[in-house]
Amino acid sequence: MTDERTPQSDCAEAHGISAFELFCAYHLGIQADGTYRFGHVHDVAKRFEVGSAVIRQSLEEFALRPDDLWNLKWDLSEAQVAIAVAAPGADLRAIAFVHWRKLLTAPRRKRDWAKELADDRAANATIFDDDLS
Repeated sequence: MTDERTPQSDCAEAHGISAFELFCAYHLGIQADGTYRFGHVHDVAKRFEVGSAVIRQSLEEFALRPDDLWNLKWDLSEAQVAIAVAAPGADLRAIAFVHWRKLLTAPRRKRDWAKELADDRAANATIFDDDLS
């Protein structure tokens, strides 16, 4: 997802699910009627009238799983907050589309797993060692 093209999913295509609509529903909580209500994979599956396995497979094929997004220089929480705090009656899909375009062009970020694990160990040691004293 590092270029301007829309990601593809044979599974989603077979069920009439677009990448953008899945992004809106699964990650941003935008409902079919354009309102906001955050849900889970089963809510999204119900909306698209498919099983949750179809949603999971489509997310994987579109590279829209949370792990996929985490590895990009792009902030999902910024998009989620923009939708959650939008004024009543705002066009949530238009707001989402701005974030979608940023997502499609976001470069991959290089993660330093050794540093992340060391930082987590240090934080855990601080938190839990203090509790054990």
